[in-house]
Amino acid sequence: MKSLIVGGGGFLGKNLGRHLHSAGLPVRVFERSGYDAAQFPNYQDTQWFFGNYASGKDITPALENIDTVFLFASTTTPKTSNDDYGFDIESNLLATVAFLDIAHKYGVKKIVFPSSGGTVYGIPATTPIAEHHATDPICSYGINKLAIEKYLSLFSRMKAMQYTVLRISNPYGPYQPANTGQGVISTFIHKISHDEEIEIWGDGSVIRDYVYIDDVSRAFLAAASNSSEQRIFNIGSGTGHSLNEVLLHIEELLGKKAKKRYLEARLLDVPENVLDIHLADKLLDWKPAYNLNRGLGDTLTWLRVDPSIPK
Repeated sequence: MKSLIVGGGGFLGKNLGRHLHSAGLPVRVFERSGYDAAQFPNYQDTQWFFGNYASGKDITPALENIDTVFLFASTTTPKTSNDDYGFDIESNLLATVAFLDIAHKYGVKKIVFPSSGGTVYGIPATTPIAEHHATDPICSYGINKLAIEKYLSLFSRMKAMQYTVLRISNPYGPYQPANTGQGVISTFIHKISHDEEIEIWGDGSVIRDYVYIDDVSRAFLAAASNSSEQRIFNIGSGTGHSLNEVLLHIEELLGKKAKKRYLEARLLDVPENVLDIHLADKLLDWKPAYNLNRGLGDTLTWLRVDPSIPK
């Protein structure tokens, strides 16, 4: 597989790069101008390209001899996407459509896209949520993820560009930053470790499906070789945990109590989101290997191994 990770310098890209490297495959990454490559794991075979991925001039050199693109570029989070709808549309949806045009022109055969299992469904009618559940996002982030899914389907129909979409629940693990407003586990670990106060929106009963990043990376590799007619797969642990439960697990592992402050619940927070992952098991031959305890333990082990690793 000759692949490119667009937006590969982030949490998902760093971990996928680690898995590609472990499999003996070359790691090629495209990132925005000004990105510090020192933040990326130090793999000698990493090829770097920089610029605007929606610009033909910038992205074309990175697409040379590439057949599969992992399209990870994103400028917003569920929380920040509602701050400026126009920016979210322009920097994510319009930029992605422009990139798809360029990628098709230069012979890319397959796109693997991380959608959002946590936002595209909106408030679920039933849980666990299967892929055929209605999609009614309540934030701009989810709306644009869903729109990109539709454009991928359009490109597949009109231009024969293949794709697989992974609707990922709430990934966590090594290389997830604690200061982006996305990723409660990394935020909880950081704040408890540094004696900082944790703000919890609502009473902590919100339930989410937390999936360890190694499981997600394996799902990306499985998606790259997916040849089934099914194009959209949920990727999660299949098990829900409340914020209070996650916090208790982390306190026990750290041997330290959190300083907590409960705030008024936010309108953008869905009360419960747990994904049905049976299709991925059946058609991708994928299932999660980590439960929450094991994933949290491995995350803490990674954090403690080498303090010099960019976190």
